[in-house]
Formats: sequence, structure tokens, C-alpha cells
Amino acid sequence: SPGPVGDGSIGFFRACGRTNECREVVRRIQSEGMSVDEVEVIAPPGPAYPAVFHALGLRCGLRVTFADGLPLIFTAAGRVLNGLMDWIEGRFPASGLCRLVESGDLALPVPDGDEGIPPERVGRFLRNARIGWGRDRYLERLEALRLELEADSRRTAGLDDGPEKSGSLRREAEEVGRLKASVKGFLDLLPETEPGRKVDFPALCSGLASILARHARVRPDPAGLEGGSLSLLTEELNRLASEGGGLARAVAPAALPLVLEDALERLRSAGSGLIVGASSPLPGHLHVSSHGSGGYTGRPRTFLIGLNDSAVPGAGLQDPILLDDERQAISPSLPTTTDTLKADLHSLAALLASLRGRIVLSYSSYDILEERRLYPSSVILQALRLVRGEAGLDYSDLDRAFRDEAVRSGRLDPAGFVPDRPEGAIDGADWWFGRLLRLGPIAGGGEAVRACFPALRKGLEAVAAREGDTLTAHDGLVEVDRDKLDPLRNRGLVMSASRLELLAKCPYGYFLRYVLRIEPPRELELDRARWLDPLQRGSLLHRILYLFMSEVTGRGERVSVDRHFPVMARIASGVIGEYRRDIPPPSQGIFEKEDSDIREALDIFLKVEAGRDTGLQPVAFEKCFEDVTVEAGRDGRFSLRGVIDRIDRTGPDTYRIVDYKTGSYRDYESLEAFDGGRKIQHALYAVAAEKLLSGAAGGPGPTVTFFPTRRGEGREIMVGMFDREGLRGLLGDLLALVGSGYFVTTTRDECGYCDFALVCGKAFGRTRRKLASNPAVSAALERMRRYA
Repeated sequence: SPGPVGDGSIGFFRACGRTNECREVVRRIQSEGMSVDEVEVIAPPGPAYPAVFHALGLRCGLRVTFADGLPLIFTAAGRVLNGLMDWIEGRFPASGLCRLVESGDLALPVPDGDEGIPPERVGRFLRNARIGWGRDRYLERLEALRLELEADSRRTAGLDDGPEKSGSLRREAEEVGRLKASVKGFLDLLPETEPGRKVDFPALCSGLASILARHARVRPDPAGLEGGSLSLLTEELNRLASEGGGLARAVAPAALPLVLEDALERLRSAGSGLIVGASSPLPGHLHVSSHGSGGYTGRPRTFLIGLNDSAVPGAGLQDPILLDDERQAISPSLPTTTDTLKADLHSLAALLASLRGRIVLSYSSYDILEERRLYPSSVILQALRLVRGEAGLDYSDLDRAFRDEAVRSGRLDPAGFVPDRPEGAIDGADWWFGRLLRLGPIAGGGEAVRACFPALRKGLEAVAAREGDTLTAHDGLVEVDRDKLDPLRNRGLVMSASRLELLAKCPYGYFLRYVLRIEPPRELELDRARWLDPLQRGSLLHRILYLFMSEVTGRGERVSVDRHFPVMARIASGVIGEYRRDIPPPSQGIFEKEDSDIREALDIFLKVEAGRDTGLQPVAFEKCFEDVTVEAGRDGRFSLRGVIDRIDRTGPDTYRIVDYKTGSYRDYESLEAFDGGRKIQHALYAVAAEKLLSGAAGGPGPTVTFFPTRRGEGREIMVGMFDREGLRGLLGDLLALVGSGYFVTTTRDECGYCDFALVCGKAFGRTRRKLASNPAVSAALERMRRYA
């Protein structure tokens, strides 16, 4: 090579991540006042760098041409097609459709003029409908949600604040109706599909093409790639449909149609090879090319990016089909891995030699996702040697050269998320990062943000209050309207045992659930390892046992394993079938396993029940009670409601309560009193039973907690008679928390599973630290510990 010219025609930079490397190119173009059609960017082969420039083009309004085009997966239409194929293959999960809609890539329903339903509301409707998965559940569950909203609208119309709420619910019901009609048209375009079974491949292609044409969103795109991608995909899908998937000439007719998985794999293969927007350089456009297609524009400025050691010359992996030694044994003329690397380096050297004007070489020095350092290609080191005319330079000299180049030009090393100068900002993110991190906070900026965004202001105040040293409303210390929220004053507020136990376990959880009325999302998530969660499984078992015992005792019979096994099996099949329709199992295998476990629990129940003392006589099942008055404290009273699983007669005027549990019996073995209010259902139900059986001289006896499952081992645990005065004192102190507005979190880590874990952030440690600032709250919580 000739000696170094020293005219500064070759520059270097490195960046923190591939995206920042591309952003730095655009920043330099802008800050140096270049026209984009004076610049060519040459990247390693593959879609990684073109995809970043396409995203920057959409974000910054930058016009870009791509010599090798852009794979369709990086456009909205490509994402929709791949998302739809995953959705179909995954048995139509509602979560998959929600992701497509909420990303903005899929319009559902199609806007009618200016009347559109926001994507986030469409996603909420799909989740609230509890569709879960399964094509046949969408219309049924959306109709059920529409009817539920209409019923709620009519119910709230007569309330004090009802008209506005009623109107909002009515509008939501109308929107759900529109969504249902759109989903019906959407699903009607697709043929029937089932994993592992054959599908009409041409109909599948045609249906996907129609969905893309009607529902894919085409965003404004300076380069027109989004619209071109949609047209190309729909044309290709229609071609595959008209040609029978291109299979009629290649396979025997008996092999058609394809199994669903094979059909989708063929579609993915066809789509992966499609490229959109391959173009020669155009005026007013930045041109992005690769090592094989670059260097032909003659533009005065070239950025050669992505020069990492893993990309140039490459990893040097041997062909796994025919290794280098085997190649040499066959013929010395067959190229080896070394030959391929040398050829690639020679091609890149030829490309560099052909370039004119100013050239900037760069690489990504850090992988942000994997959090690891990356290293430059030997090509950059060799370029530095040529520029300086010093063949002995090594990588330490290259590292110093990057730093010196940055210092000389007044730029950052490595280039990152923050532009090196204000005029280098290419979008809002650049401007804000540069303004805040380089020049410091804006004077009065915080106040301006708080003034413009009231909700954000309240959130910032809440965060500051939570991090403070005193209990505030954001920790659960609130002022309450006792006439409305205190059950000792508002007799229309009916309590339940589970509600009171939640108040004892975590007053903050009670506050979120019953005061603020926050409910967890209703979406059914596909769990491939489980059909029913513990609550659903418990409800199913309770339902079966209620129906079984009601039928047997209604006949005046005692339970017998031989005689009543068919009765139990029939009732179980009916209830399990109902649950299966409402909550589809993830697979037949999972359903069969859980079905077997449920029936095993029922067998345990049958055997235990058949062996009971003949002096026991079941008299009531699923005994509901409403507005039973319970005494609390010295002179307080509140209303209680609930359902007693079963009441048995133990003598002429004596009874016992039986409570079915489907979990483990361990927590009940050592139960002596009330566990600080966390386990008071047995005592409350005994009090309720006394009211229900007020005509019986003896009243109810002890409560029996029965665990009729394999996990519970069919155990019965007798919860003896309890301290009535202790219960009154407990309930008085417990409800005093509500009347005083003391809804702070528990002070020990006993959360376990909780719907509000993300809201609370497990604040028990923070509450414990702050209690010293409020002796009244501390004393109220301390009183609850007396009822262990």
C-alpha cells in the first residue's frame, strides 16, 4: 500500500450497542450538516443493522434505501403475519391477540370513520371476557361480557352517581358488540384448524391474506416500506392459495391437505425469504448496503459499521456436514474454513480500496442485552496501521486511538445514549438525555412537569411519601367515612369470614380490595402445566360434594361405597364437564391427570363418609346465611354472611359444623385460638349456626375441618370450643382498624400469593420502620397479637 497521506480521510468510533452505533451515524450526519444522499452506510450481511435504520427512519422521518432490502418480519405486516401464525398454532390464546392489537400493528375492530376503539380498551375487553384460549370461545365469551355490561348499566342507573356510570357501561357494551362482530368476521376468514390435524392450506393462505388486507395497520413511512410489505405479503399469500401452496406439482395429491404445523412451517419458510424495499440509491435518501453490495454509489462519505471480530472476518466455524479434514481428503481444491475467511477478508479489503472520500470505521464495543464486552475486528487495527504507517501497532494502540479521536473531535467514547452536543440530537429521546444528563436538571423543570401532568404529580408525591419516615395515606393511614365503611355503623355493609381474615392478615390488602375496590385482571392465562388453580379446584370439589350429599340424603340413604360410587361418578362427570367448558384445559393429558386427581379425592371422601359413626346425620349442605348479627367489642354488632359446607346432627339437640378444605391440614394442626384473626371462620360459622339452629336446645357443637383430598390425606381436625369473649374482643379490635382508617400492611413477611404484590411492593419492612412515628397505629396492631 502507499504511504499514509495524513489528510484525515479515515476516522474511527465505537459505540455502546448496535443501536447506538446506528444512532451515532445519523447524529454525525446531522451535526456536520451533511445531506443524507451524500452518505452510504455499509454494514455486515444480515438484517440486524438495516432493521435498526428502518426503525430510526420511522422515528425520525429519515428516508432510507436498502441495497439488499429488508426482511418482512421487521415491518408491521410481517409482525402481524408471524403473530397470527403463532396465535393459530397456540390454539388461539386471547393473550396473543391482545399483544397484536395493543402493539398497534393490528386494527380490531376496523375503525368506522373516526369512530375507533383504543387498542388498550380492546385488550381490556378481550381479557375481561375470560376467553383464555380456543377459537370457539371468543364469540360466546364476548357476548357474555356484553350482557354483563348491559346488566351493570341497568343496575347502576338508579344509584346516586349512577347516570354517568350507567352511560359509560352502556357505551362499553356497545363497543364489545362491535368487537364481537369484528372478531366474528376475523375468524370466519380462517379455515377450521386443530393442532396435529390437517388444514385446508389454500384457504389458510387466502384467509391470512384477507386479514392482513383488512386489519394490518400501515403507518406513515418515508421510504414506503410498510405499504410495500403489506402488498408483497398479500400477493404472496394469494399466490400460494391459488397454486395450492405450490405443492400440487411437488407432492402426491394424497398428501394434501397439510397437517397444521407443517402448513404453518411452510408459510414461515416462504415468508422468511421475502425481502421488501431492495433499491438502488435515490436522491434525498440515506443508502444502506452490505459488504457484497456496497461501494458502488460513489458518495463522498462512507460509514463502514459493525466491524466486530465475530462478524469480520467471522467466527470461523467449520461446515458440520463436511469438516475441513474431510474436504481435504476428498480434494485439495475444496475450500476450507480458512480459505473462506481469507476470501471474505480479501473482498472486504477490495471494498475498502475502492472507496473514495471520507471513510469512518466503527464497531459496537458492548452487548447491552447480554452485558458483555465486545471487541473490534482485525480490519480496524490494520486500517490504523495503514493510516499511521506503523506495522507494529497492537490493540492497546487501537484503544488509545479511539480515545484520542474522540478527544480531538469533542465526541464521547464510546458513543452511547447521550449525544455529544445539543445539535447532535436526532429525536426527542436524544434531546432529553442530552439536556438532562449533560447540562443538568432544567430550572423549575420538576414543577413544570407536575403542573402539566396531575396524575404524574400525584404519583411522585406518593413515592416520596412512601419513602419518608412517617405513616401517610400512601401507606394506608387514611381518613374514612365510618358511616359508609365501618360495618359497626353501616349495617347494610355485610361482612364475610374471608373478608375479616384478610383484614387481620393484611389491612392494606383489605383497603385495596374492599375500600378502593381494586380487582385483579380477569384474564385466563394458558398454563401448559395446569388446568385449574387451587381456588377453582376447591370450588369444583365443593360443588360435587354438595350435589352428591344432597342427592344421597334426599333419598334417606347412608353413604355406601359400592352403592353410591356410580352416583358420585355421574355427578363428577357433569360438574367437571361444566368447568371444562368454562376453563379449557391446556391439553388432553393435563386434563386427564387432574381429572384423575379429582376423582381420587372423591374416592377418599366416599370411603371416609361410608365409615362415619351411624349416630351422625347430615341435615344441611351449602347452608347459606345472610345478615346474621354478630357481636363485636363491648356493644358493637355487624352483619355476617357466608356458606356453611355442611351441618351434621350429633344427637337429639346437638350439631356440628363440617368445613371442607382442599389444601394441606398442617396449618390447622396447631390452631389453638384465632391466629391473630387470620383463622376465625370456624368461630364465625359456629356463631352463625347458633342463629340458624336457634330452635335446637343444645346448639352447635365443635367445628370439624375435613380435608378430603390426597394432599389432605382424608384427615379430620376437630377445632374445639372457643372463647366467646375472646372472639368478641378480637372482632372489636379488628373492626376498629377500619373505623380508625388504619389500613397499613402487615409487619412480617407472610404474604405468600397476593393479587396486590406489585402494588404493595412487600412493604412490611417499610411499615415496621415507620410504626414508631405513630404510636396509635402501633398499639392497634399490637392488640391484635393478643389473639394468637
